[in-house]
Amino acid sequence: MTSLFHPLQRAIIPIAISTALGDMPQLVLAIEQALDQQLPISTAKEVMVHLHAYVGFPRSLNALNTLLTVVKRRRDQGIQDYEGDSEPTQTINAESLRIGTANQTALVGQPMTGELFEFCPAIDQCLKAHLFGDLFQRPQFS
Repeated sequence: MTSLFHPLQRAIIPIAISTALGDMPQLVLAIEQALDQQLPISTAKEVMVHLHAYVGFPRSLNALNTLLTVVKRRRDQGIQDYEGDSEPTQTINAESLRIGTANQTALVGQPMTGELFEFCPAIDQCLKAHLFGDLFQRPQFS
């Protein structure tokens, strides 16, 4: 029986499951195997960004940190993984992003920056626009 899915599509499944379960040791293995199969780093990032809507930001952020750690370790070992397509420009509501950035900065006491947000700008925008913007500006919490 022939699989309906391309091997790279099948490589996404263990990444998504491990991310959803918060199983970081298994996620490391899934990422390693997927990258060995030439899954683009950009595809792994996109899976983890999409999962924030289903499993929450903490698990998505933990998974992205794990991916970043694995990619850096592999680079240090001389392994050159396929980057894939650059992140598309987000179609996030500019006003939500502005409000969310201000809310996040006020709560944390300084603008949030860092290696993870440079590695995956999409999660930074989702976090700011959706969580700190759209949700935090709802009148029930004002």
